[in-house]
Amino acid sequence: MLKNTLELNARSLSSSEQQRVNLDRALINHPEVLLLGESTSTLERPSTARVASILSNIFQNEHLAIIVVTHDLYLAEHIVNHLIYLEEGQIVEQGVFTELAAASFCACRTR
Repeated sequence: MLKNTLELNARSLSSSEQQRVNLDRALINHPEVLLLGESTSTLERPSTARVASILSNIFQNEHLAIIVVTHDLYLAEHIVNHLIYLEEGQIVEQGVFTELAAASFCACRTR
């Protein structure tokens, strides 16, 4: 958990710090599954990279399943093992991320 966050006014935290506090709050009870919805949508790329690193470490060290709903393919590239790609509510592609990436998955990258 961020040092001294309990003593700070939430409005004084940066977007990145707020996301980290929210993540810490979600993890405090040691859930088996963590569901994240657009968790980095308000963050700039460096902050997104930090969150991706934190989530990757959590997944590897805590053996926690993480389900991420995102429009951010950068985030997906850095933290997912299995991807389900939707367009207009329909599954377009799904599978192991590294296999999809090797097969030049997702025409969405060029749209």
